[in-house]
Amino acid sequence: MRWYKNLRIPYKLIVSFLLMAVLAIIIGFTGVVSLVSVREDAQILYEKAAKPTSDLAQVLELYQEYRVELRNIILMDSSQIQGSIDAMNAKNEQIQTIMANFESTIVAEATREQYNRFLTSYDKYLVLAEEIIQSARIGNKTNATAALFSNDMAQTVANVDDAMTQLFNQKVNGAASQYNLILAASKRANIIMMALSLAGALLAIVMGLTVARLISRPITQLVNAADRLALGDVDIDIAVDAKDEIGSLAAAFAKMVENIRHQALAAQQVATGDLTTEVPIRSANDLL
Repeated sequence: MRWYKNLRIPYKLIVSFLLMAVLAIIIGFTGVVSLVSVREDAQILYEKAAKPTSDLAQVLELYQEYRVELRNIILMDSSQIQGSIDAMNAKNEQIQTIMANFESTIVAEATREQYNRFLTSYDKYLVLAEEIIQSARIGNKTNATAALFSNDMAQTVANVDDAMTQLFNQKVNGAASQYNLILAASKRANIIMMALSLAGALLAIVMGLTVARLISRPITQLVNAADRLALGDVDIDIAVDAKDEIGSLAAAFAKMVENIRHQALAAQQVATGDLTTEVPIRSANDLL
């Protein structure tokens, strides 16, 4: 700490300001890093959980609409079912596209297992649906109705529904986990920012008190010495060991006190009649 004490006053202030600036940069950098981390976690939450869940809801809606269309074609005349079949094919293409995109959002192995289960069950459902469509095309409503309400179709539909439900649950649970990570990161960032801010405030207080003490203490000592000197007291010891401007001032003041002390002693000796006392001339301006 002596190196700091010996710095000139402008350098003391510069060092203090630099320390504050460095701490401010650290606080700002920490805040930016924390915000980036939270943003990335939030993006993962959206891309891997929120959007896929919305996509699953759309798939479920399309799937239910497909089932309604499949039921309706049994009630239609064979010459009128092509429009419904085209609508069903369009819905199936949408489902296939959405689920293909959904696959890229899978992170957990359990989710992939349910995804594969859904694809297997849904493919089987499409096979059974195609049998119903073909029966309806040729006007065989009896076979179409039997196939629609068969145990095989019921079990396949149950498997599709269950796989979809499991995918929903796993995505929701994944979203909750990711949300907890974001909360934890946010709390951690807040704690770090608060700690750094508190450290910055304490450092500012310590640096302020240190600089104030390094400047005010020797100046107070010089003021007290000047007051004593004004009262004629030349027995003064100036104990300032700093190497800055105040130290230079104290050294000059100590020389002045020493000179006054010698001059007072010489004047006292002359006053007692000792005219042999020699008073050294310190400069061309020395009046004594």
